[in-house]
Amino acid sequence: MRKKIVGIFVLSAIISSQIVQAQTMTLTLEEALQKGKESSRQLKIAESKVVQAKEMVDEAASNRLPTLKFQGGYTRLSDVPAFTFSLPFGNQQEFTIAPVILNNYQLKLSVQQPIYTGNRIESMVDAARYSAQAAEIDKSRDQYDVSYAIKNSYWTLYRAVEFKKVVEESIEMLKARIKDAEVLEKNGMLTRNDILKIQVQLSDAKIRLIEAENNIQLSTVALNNALGQPLGTVINATTQPRDNATAMATLDNMILDAKKSRADIQATEYRIKAAQENISAQQSNYYPQIFVGGNVYYNNPNQRILPNREQFDATWDLGVQVSMDLWNWGQTANKVGQAEAQFAQAKESLGLLQDAINVEVTQAYLTMRQMSEKINVAKQTVEQATENQRVTAQRFKNGIATSTDALDADFTLMQSKVNYTQALVDFEMAFARLRKAQGLE
Repeated sequence: MRKKIVGIFVLSAIISSQIVQAQTMTLTLEEALQKGKESSRQLKIAESKVVQAKEMVDEAASNRLPTLKFQGGYTRLSDVPAFTFSLPFGNQQEFTIAPVILNNYQLKLSVQQPIYTGNRIESMVDAARYSAQAAEIDKSRDQYDVSYAIKNSYWTLYRAVEFKKVVEESIEMLKARIKDAEVLEKNGMLTRNDILKIQVQLSDAKIRLIEAENNIQLSTVALNNALGQPLGTVINATTQPRDNATAMATLDNMILDAKKSRADIQATEYRIKAAQENISAQQSNYYPQIFVGGNVYYNNPNQRILPNREQFDATWDLGVQVSMDLWNWGQTANKVGQAEAQFAQAKESLGLLQDAINVEVTQAYLTMRQMSEKINVAKQTVEQATENQRVTAQRFKNGIATSTDALDADFTLMQSKVNYTQALVDFEMAFARLRKAQGLE
């Protein structure tokens, strides 16, 4: 038994130490956004994609420049009789025409410069440049997505904290209600069953408090994950939601602005241009490819020098190369057809995206307008419920109102405060969603 007690004590000490060591952080919404962007893995991936796309531009541009290659090799030959020649008269002395050289070394330095490629290189460079610009814009779109996720997590935590406050207020009201009920019971103005009814409501409120505390922990974990920091960090969200309607432009103007500023629209337009350049690059295969080049050989033996001798000798050559596909069973036409199909897909994807923006902006606009109206109604409801609860509590204390009336008034006030907080958070989330739909942070 003693070991069990000691074990429980040690476990409690460990948990307590972890709670004490947990970092507490006070954050405004702007600070959370800045911190989240700095640590976002999604944005780091987007930055890597931008770097990759720029490297592809440099790679395509390098095809304009001359290439320099070096080759080296060694070959060991099998032994064969040397090629000899003897005169048909005289002492018939043999002369070696081609001596046997068993060790062969080859060193070659080549340079090649494209002269004409049917506009292939220029088209590939332009296509890569448009793709890089699209990747750069995609990074901006990812920033909006990260910001939207952080805002959602931030306001979810705020809502959970406010809900807990409402439940705690409800518990205090019920405790005060029980004291009043006990006084009324002593005076014979209330039954024991009425007190039990209030105590049941108090127990139910304590259960809601446990749920509220758990929701705070879950919301904190989600926000910490979005900010890229330890999940156990305690966050105090200090930014307050707006409680008044925000002036909005007309829906038509919002849709027009979204189509101008949305990053995915701009990125798609660049990808359309890249697809168009790819068509030109594939069409270049219909034209001849012209290169100039030269080679420097430093071989042992050098086959251009006769008779062969076992030493390194240097030689060189210069030339022009022309190549053109006269017949390849339609491969060029097929590649051009594929590029044209990709171009058509890119244009249609732009149309689909514009249609989706119409729907997204419209839905976000209507939701935000609804939440704006809901705030005003919820605020009035809290004022009415607060006054109703005050009057009913006084009447209950004087023995005029029943316990059911008091509990109903308490619950109505609690629910009105919950609805008001929910309306504020819904408005902030709807506002964030509308900004995202417009291509804004």
